[in-house]
Amino acid sequence: MVALVSGERSPSAKSWIFVLDEPNFWRPLISVFPVSPRQRGDQDTSWINADRPAPSPPCQSWSAFFVKGIGDPPANPVLLQRWRDGGPSRAISVEPARHTLVMRQGLRFAPGDVSELRDRKATFLMGITVTGGTKPFVVIGLVRRPDGSLSEAVFAPRAEEQSWGGFVSGDVTEISFYAFDDPLALRSGCRARPGNDGPPSLTDR
Repeated sequence: MVALVSGERSPSAKSWIFVLDEPNFWRPLISVFPVSPRQRGDQDTSWINADRPAPSPPCQSWSAFFVKGIGDPPANPVLLQRWRDGGPSRAISVEPARHTLVMRQGLRFAPGDVSELRDRKATFLMGITVTGGTKPFVVIGLVRRPDGSLSEAVFAPRAEEQSWGGFVSGDVTEISFYAFDDPLALRSGCRARPGNDGPPSLTDR
């Protein structure tokens, strides 16, 4: 995948875009990566067809968004492209002014806050259990490193513990978790288009 923004020669290195992949045959996945400037010859968003017919299951939904407080979203729309073998397969336009989510941190800590990891180059693995609620939701985990880079994971409610790691305590500055409602979850089929207030999505057959 690549996220391209026009009108900015060098967008902030902290412009992080989130892409949530929700297949109906496997657990959801999350990707977080920086936005790049669009070069001459790159496609724009004018060719995107927003009126594609709804696909039939099995399929998977992709949603893209920014998160307020994590990086500096660019001022202009971003073109997100995803490739398969043989060339680009899907693209959507992500507008930071509309598609930036406000999420409150459910948990945040540094390795130094844990006595067993303090002042040590210890490799550690986290065990995470997410219990179900009254509405569908997912939890995003972010690990921040001293150079500003991020590692990410997404967790849906499950009965068993889910593992995430391994990380070296001296190479991690902060670990945080965010939970948010999941209106695009593929529970009984596939959704080709989100609600007017939600993040943009693309759906593959």
